[in-house]
Formats: sequence, C-alpha cells, structure tokens
Amino acid sequence: MLQKLQRHWLKLRPLAIALAALLLLLGVSHVRLQSFPVRHNSPEMAESLNSSDNEDHSEEDIGLEFFNRGTDRAVRAWQASQQASTPEDWHQVVQYWTEALAAMQSVPVTAPQRAFAQKKVQEYLENADFALQQAGNSGNRLPHPTFNSLVLDEQFALYRSYVATLGPPDILIIGSSRGLQGLDGKRLQFDLNRRGFSGVRVFNFGINGATAQVVNLQLRELLTRDQLPNVMVWADGSRAFNSGREDRTFSRIRNSPGYERLRNSGVRQGGLPVILSRRDIDSNGFQIVRDRFNPQTYFQQFPRVPGQYDGDYANFNLGGVQGNATNRVIEFCQSRNIPLILVNLPLTNEYLDPARRRYERQFQEFLQQQGQKSGVWVRDLSNQWRDRPDFFADPSHLNREGAAAVAQRLAQDTELPWDSFLRG
Repeated sequence: MLQKLQRHWLKLRPLAIALAALLLLLGVSHVRLQSFPVRHNSPEMAESLNSSDNEDHSEEDIGLEFFNRGTDRAVRAWQASQQASTPEDWHQVVQYWTEALAAMQSVPVTAPQRAFAQKKVQEYLENADFALQQAGNSGNRLPHPTFNSLVLDEQFALYRSYVATLGPPDILIIGSSRGLQGLDGKRLQFDLNRRGFSGVRVFNFGINGATAQVVNLQLRELLTRDQLPNVMVWADGSRAFNSGREDRTFSRIRNSPGYERLRNSGVRQGGLPVILSRRDIDSNGFQIVRDRFNPQTYFQQFPRVPGQYDGDYANFNLGGVQGNATNRVIEFCQSRNIPLILVNLPLTNEYLDPARRRYERQFQEFLQQQGQKSGVWVRDLSNQWRDRPDFFADPSHLNREGAAAVAQRLAQDTELPWDSFLRG
C-alpha cells in the first residue's frame, strides 16, 4: 500500500512543485507542500491500509482515501474563509485549497472516484484563485513604502523573490511598457534552450513609463551586485531616450517614500508589497497582453494623433539628461562585464506617419552611433511586422504574439554571440 501511495505522490509531485512556486512568487512564503501523509478516518481503516500483508489494496480504497483527505482540506478552507480578514488569513485559506486540490488530483485514474475528484480540482482551483484575490484586496498592513509606481513596486518585489528562489537570471530585460509587454522572457528561454543553451533563465524587469533615467536608477540604486544578470537586453523605443519631454515617471520615483527610505538608509527594501496584485504579469515579469490591434475599430475609440502633436516626441532631443543616463547605463554594464543588447522594438504602419518617421530615423542613427562608439549590441526591429496588426495591442505596443516573435527573432540571431554571453 505504501509503495502505491508513493507512486501516486510521484505523479502528483510536479503539480505540487508548480503550485508551490506559484504561491511563493505570489507571496505565500509559508506554504509547505509535503508528501501527504495518509490521514485515516478510523483506526480500523488505518490498520487495513498500513498492513504490510495488504499490498493488493484496491484502487477504490486508495481513491477514497485521497478523496476524503481532499474533502477534509476543503472543509478547513471553507471554515477559514468565513473568518479571514487579513492577507495572512487568506493565505492560510489558499494553503488549504492547495492541499485539497492536490489530494484530489492524486486520486488514481482508474479509481471510481476519479471523475468526481477532477470536478473538485476545477472547483478548488477557482476557490484558491478567489482567495488570492481576496488576499490582494485585504490591503497592505506592513510599513513598506511605495515608489509611487505600482508596477515598479511589484516588479521589484517579484524580482527579489525570483532571485532568492532561483538566483539571478542569465538575461535581464529592461525598458518601459514597450519592453514589459514586448519581449516574452519565457519564450526567449524556450527558443534559446532549443538552440542548445540549456537551463537559460530570463526575467523581464520592464516598468511602465521607464526612461533611460529610470533604467539607470534601477541598475545603480535598486539592484545589488548579487542580483545582476549575465546579459542585459534593453528593449524599448525612442520615447524612453527623448530628453525634450517631461520625465514624469522618474520624478514620481525620485519623490516617493520608497526612494527616500532607500537614499536615507541604503536598505533596498522599499516598495515591497505584501501581495502581488497585477495578475497580467507572469512569474518571469512579462506582462501578458492579449488585445489585438484592429485599425478599423481602434481609431473609432481613440483619436488619431499626428506625430507633430505627439507628446512622446515633444522637443525631440536624444542628448540631454536621457542621453547622459544612457551613457551611464552603458558604463555600468561595461564596468561589470555585462553585455548590453539595445533592441528597438517594432511599430505599426498606422503609427509611423511622416513626422514620426523622421524622429524614428534620428533614433535609429542614435542607436547605431551607440553601437559603434561603445561596443553595445544593437538590434533594430522597428521595421519588422509593420503590416502585422495582429502582433500589436495598439499602434505602438506589441501583444503576446508579437512579444513571442521578438523573442524568437533574438534567440535565432546567429550574429549575437550567445555562446560568449551564456557560456563564456
């Protein structure tokens, strides 16, 4: 009997590990998934199931045992949910639901209880998901100050948890929302693994509104030396490098309680939320956007703004504070022997009117100059997929299909010395 239970646990273990990783990245640090001990409903059942001469115990009895255990944990979850009010309370509810669905999943395929148990698994997954939402809605009671950016708060917390769990990534993606949703880290991992770079790990630390100044702050003031990657990929566009426009994101961060604490104490703990509430950001920091840009309907909802009136190109200047910050980022990477790849992400034909095309040509020249004078790697993908609106969420931001295409293009780029980057 014990051998059979062990075999069933081996089938269950990948699910349990995946759930444990999910809960860890979502902040449920106290959950412990163990090889579930058999919990008997009566001394007679215990004696029967544990008897050494009863190895031929039926699949029905094994299925009933796991089913009963799942039901027991589900009852505990429901009872705990009636009293839950704090994030910690709801995390306990999540733990019970997780144990309940894991027990149900371990009901043998051939057991008569299997079909019913699988329905329970679906229910328990929904209940666990609801409990996680309630944990997020119950508020942050701990005195961790914010950086005045929800995405930065959460990305910083998630990245620190990722590094604590797996170590620093081989490749770190940085940039604004265009990079956050425009380069799928998991797909980049997958395609590099297919090329023979086994075990490559990628994290996307993009932040909405990030400019060169924000990226410089991230690298120099938020991350510690032992959190740095082997390779940096800066995926973005001209907006992040334009010194002529007001850098509101950088100003909000510099004036935030989290940054003040960081500057005063030097402790890089600010901006750590109890709960990660951005459900569209995956465990590798990538923002999953499923919207598809349809030019015929998009501009019925949103005005078509000509490039000469677009604030992103206001007083277009690739020098100034953003140019200085770009140089500092390059110097930072070079001083730590971290290769830097600058990726100019795609734009749609609908976005690139004559005014924007002029600005974008200046930006392309700027990138090429950076590559020539500093030795950074430059990949200009701005002309890719201009006629593929299905790769975009809006005129200037990629969706998950476009982000996967960018990842695949970079992974298959034979001119990028991935061998040196990842194996050197």
